[in-house]
Amino acid sequence: MRPLSASVAFAALTAIILALSSIRLSAQTSDQLTQSNSCIKAGAAAVLTDRELKDYRSLKSELAAALPNHMRTPAEDRLLKAVVTGTTAWGGDCAGEKDPSNDLAHVENWGPDRTVDAKLIRWLVVDHDAVQLVTSSGIDLRAARIVGTLYLANAAVPFPMIIAHCLMGDINLSDAETRTVDFHGSSINNLNGQGLSVNGDLLINGGLTAAGSVDLTDAKIDGDLRCSGAYFKKTPESMAVALAQIKRNAYFNKVDTLGKIRLNRSTINGDLDFNDARFLGAENGDRAQPAQIATAAQLQAAFVTVGGTLFWQRVSLSPTTLIDLSSTSVGTLWDDEGDWPLSPFLYLDGFVYRKIAAEAPLTAGRRLEWLRRQPREFRPQPYQPLAHVFRTGGSAGRRNCGSSCQRATGVRISGDRPLVERRSAILRFLLRWTIGYGYRPFLALIPIIFFVLLGTVLFWSGYQRGVLTPVEKDAAEFFEKARQARSNPQLIVPSPPAGYQPFNAFFYSLESFLPLVKLHQEDYWLPNAALKQKWGAGLRYYLWVHILAGWFFSAMLVAGVTGLVHSQ
Repeated sequence: MRPLSASVAFAALTAIILALSSIRLSAQTSDQLTQSNSCIKAGAAAVLTDRELKDYRSLKSELAAALPNHMRTPAEDRLLKAVVTGTTAWGGDCAGEKDPSNDLAHVENWGPDRTVDAKLIRWLVVDHDAVQLVTSSGIDLRAARIVGTLYLANAAVPFPMIIAHCLMGDINLSDAETRTVDFHGSSINNLNGQGLSVNGDLLINGGLTAAGSVDLTDAKIDGDLRCSGAYFKKTPESMAVALAQIKRNAYFNKVDTLGKIRLNRSTINGDLDFNDARFLGAENGDRAQPAQIATAAQLQAAFVTVGGTLFWQRVSLSPTTLIDLSSTSVGTLWDDEGDWPLSPFLYLDGFVYRKIAAEAPLTAGRRLEWLRRQPREFRPQPYQPLAHVFRTGGSAGRRNCGSSCQRATGVRISGDRPLVERRSAILRFLLRWTIGYGYRPFLALIPIIFFVLLGTVLFWSGYQRGVLTPVEKDAAEFFEKARQARSNPQLIVPSPPAGYQPFNAFFYSLESFLPLVKLHQEDYWLPNAALKQKWGAGLRYYLWVHILAGWFFSAMLVAGVTGLVHSQ
């Protein structure tokens, strides 16, 4: 009976334990259950080796000597362990960017345990003894609150530095030399990177929010500059990357900006990507700040050199967004003309591209509509690279170019423009319809043939009416008698002058129209204004027009064929 009693007692004890566990589990809220199931303990799997433990203790003692009054927080302690083990340090107890507690949206719930002093990070970077204890993986800190200014001006950072999804203040990296620097997903104030030299990538992407300005003037980045998905709130200027040298790509896709992005005089060896970017302007920005001055977002990218492709698709602009690409050159243009601003907020004077992507609009009509978004003041240069692309783009490009490409410079000049501009408009009209601005020089043959045929008809009619007469007196009397004898056979016709050139209406028209062509017609024949006043005087006036038109159209044909007009 005793074994049975022991079994009953054990079963009863087990039932009691299960009941108590059930009661405790049911007392938890659904949120607590979710958190307990999703939270992966930060550093739970990390077991320090003897060497790592020794380095960790050395770091703590070095820190105590460098910052004697500093009291370490749990987040800072995790950071010290992470830099000696080459792992990620999480500000809170839970690891992983997907954990809700690490989301900046819940920053109001972050307690003092997530705080990291910016001075401690600087100490890890610049202190000689501390640097010796940091692994080659460098600093990888995430989801922490960093207090104070991260001041690394003129510092040489010997390892990569990742400070992601953190709440930060100002960052000073001016004239610093670093490896890869990654601030993705963080919330920062100002970033001063003037003269920064990065031996790797600079990442301020992944939802980074900058309340202040980001200044990368004169920066040198050996890898990529990634700003994808960043949100720049500062007005009037949000970001400056002027005079910078980027050896690979610059990504501004999915960027939101309230102010100006300035890239003037920078060199980007790879691609420049603005796909899905939004230039909102302060008038469309944060409505929670009514005192914010209404300004338009802009892109100032003048004198920029892009070795790869400029991506410009699905870009959102405010009504007054200004895009300045003056004197900028890119390898390939991949855009949609509907994503550019309307006139007069698009500046393309000096903009050069070697190729237009096959997926971008390629018809001349759509391209010309894009160029018409510039200010109304005429600038011939933007039409030249377009014509060059069409000429060198194969048969389809040449076919599309046709007359439509040359209509590019047919810009309307309003009547209230200065006289000089109206004269320029007349000259452009003549260049357009005579030699196609130098691209279709043989268009000039059409008016040449027209005038030669018209002259042939008029001069033949004048000869038949007797108002186009020989220059010499004796020859004039003979040809007048001969003309009258055709209607009156009884008239005695004198002998014709020996060797006098007979009249030929076509050769006469051709010789008088084409300069420097001698067919021995003009020397012997001339309209006589004294005969039959209407025909004689009229034919004399037409001869003058005929000669002047010949000089003009012949000169235009020569200029178009030799490339004199095209080269300009």
